[in-house]
Amino acid sequence: MKINDRFLTLCLFSLALLFFYFPILSLAKAEQGDSLFPFICEDQGKYGFLSSTGKEVIPCTFNDIWRFGRFGELKIPFASYFAEGLHPVKVGTLWGYADRSGTMVIPPTYSLRPDPFSGGLAKVSLPPESGSIAFINKKGETVFTVPQGTVVRGAFLSGRIQASDPSSKGAKYGYLGEDGSWAISPRYYGMGDWGDFHEPVAAAMVEPQRVDTKNGSKVVPPVYKLISRDGVIVSKRSFSCFGAFTDGIAVACPSDRSEYGYVNMQGEFVIPPRFQKAGDFHDGHAFVVINDRYALINREGTVVFELGSEYPTKNKSGIFYPLPRFSGGLSALFRVVPGEDGKEQQQFVYLNNLGKVAFPGEFRFGGDFVDGIALVQTEGGAMITSWRGTYIDSSGKSIREAAPLIVMP
Repeated sequence: MKINDRFLTLCLFSLALLFFYFPILSLAKAEQGDSLFPFICEDQGKYGFLSSTGKEVIPCTFNDIWRFGRFGELKIPFASYFAEGLHPVKVGTLWGYADRSGTMVIPPTYSLRPDPFSGGLAKVSLPPESGSIAFINKKGETVFTVPQGTVVRGAFLSGRIQASDPSSKGAKYGYLGEDGSWAISPRYYGMGDWGDFHEPVAAAMVEPQRVDTKNGSKVVPPVYKLISRDGVIVSKRSFSCFGAFTDGIAVACPSDRSEYGYVNMQGEFVIPPRFQKAGDFHDGHAFVVINDRYALINREGTVVFELGSEYPTKNKSGIFYPLPRFSGGLSALFRVVPGEDGKEQQQFVYLNNLGKVAFPGEFRFGGDFVDGIALVQTEGGAMITSWRGTYIDSSGKSIREAAPLIVMP
């Protein structure tokens, strides 16, 4: 099995795109243990939802559903389906919100696909001719509208959501509060994972990346600072890169060098910066890159296991792939091994906490385990939109075919 490098790169980097536009991971934590998984009835062309045991919970009722594409890399935050009890679904030609029993709680009203609920609010598009968006409550009532041209990113976390101000110049990114007013006035230079308030603090880009034309066109990295939900800077330390907080710590780079480490909510490095690349912590572990090889570390920064060169960390252009993630005691990694015909064989396999292959199986892609099941691709076309996934359990056994996936929801 050979996976086109360009296809793999596109798929894996779709992860970063999804988290830029739809960072719902914090919602997944609240739902784990009672997750629902989408499937399709081919004969009807409609969608329903399964439990983690493969039991049909909601029959094929909907013409479409809001699908989390974790896209290529397929580590779909399944538990984010029905975040806060409701999920966007399409009935006929319009979108509304159904609950976990399949009952329509907010009737089909919207011609454009709305977003899931977070913090008790959901973003919906007003009629296309208005060019505006609104936030509604779980009764379907409009709480506030957002002016035309405003870009709103992701989910409400700790009562804050990142947004742009189209009327401002230069630094034009801030945070809206739950009433739609500016809780933190636009003063930052970008929006991203780093800025989500998964914890009482988040990172803000206070200076953008720039080119120093007086110093040989040297690229000067951006500057990040830790802020509170009131916009107060809480740490004097500056950073040149920053990730989202998970389990109370976040990936960060010091301002004076490019190595990756991990900081706490006070901006102190709890795992010193010494990695070429570093991923978020999940289940108490994170993948990092050391000397172009993957390694799994624990929260103390101790290496649990290291992997060999058969698990490539970069594409042929030398660009790092997004790092794998450890969840449910397993992680899916891309592997290259010699085939029986002497040609390179490319596949995804699942590793356990010892770094060993957990069960036989060669997948074009493999996703995170959530509540004991994961989404994989065993075959299909060269584009993600042309294939359908299969759910497997932690032994690698197929449970049921999944709903078709798309690169971006």
